[in-house]
Amino acid sequence: MSRDYDAIVLDVDGTLLNDDSALPPRTQEALQAAQGAGVVVMVATGRSDKTTAPVVREAGIEAPCVVYNGGGIYDAWQRRMLEQRHVPGRAVERLVAHARERGILPVVSRLEGHYAPTPRTSHQRRALSAYRVRMGLEALPTREIHRITLITAGHSGVGALLVEVRQVLDTPAHLTYFSMKELPYLRDSPLHAVDVQPRCRGKAEAVRFLRERYGIPADRVVAVGDANNDIEMLEAAGLGVAMGNASEDALAAADRQIGDNNSDAVSQLIDELFLAP
Repeated sequence: MSRDYDAIVLDVDGTLLNDDSALPPRTQEALQAAQGAGVVVMVATGRSDKTTAPVVREAGIEAPCVVYNGGGIYDAWQRRMLEQRHVPGRAVERLVAHARERGILPVVSRLEGHYAPTPRTSHQRRALSAYRVRMGLEALPTREIHRITLITAGHSGVGALLVEVRQVLDTPAHLTYFSMKELPYLRDSPLHAVDVQPRCRGKAEAVRFLRERYGIPADRVVAVGDANNDIEMLEAAGLGVAMGNASEDALAAADRQIGDNNSDAVSQLIDELFLAP
């Protein structure tokens, strides 16, 4: 069978999973059929290795996945990191100190888990539930950190927080930003956040990995996502596809739009691009 693409990279939350954080059976069937036809399927997510692994194994996705928004490549079946990068310790210390001064909630992430000081508001407590955080630590770890997340309601939108973080940083880093209300379980949250990852290509690391590991060039890759942290991979892939529930910036970066994550849009896309005779 002749086809235009040989690989597909999928975001997890808001793309592969529906608003109940469930993998639709039809999507799982399509993923398995695509792999059976020789298509390389990858996941690229802002999640950690530990929270990504159950999704990958349930979906039966064989290839390694991009985690921490490009900060690492993880093999969910062998349960080991193939690549990992860290935010320099000095940068973590500067950001944590700044967060405390400005009333911003910092969350630092490393392989064994996430750490944060005691949240001050109910909205902060709800936001931290997504991270499975070890809370109440005043002395946060600053070494071997894959990501530091800064969460606040005290800025005039995520753009202001992003500018402030850039001013504090004294080292190259990859920044992603989002409103907490983009998450299905936090629709009423006033919080927004900036993720600081090590210097990398973001989720476009998946496109680079596909070329190096499988010999698949970028123009033969399809990328599917819904949020601002998907923009790099949408732009790097031969075909960037935005979900119907995507942010305005993600939509602008994509080549086409499909239905939302509560529909069969992903499975239909896979059928169209990889399985149709």
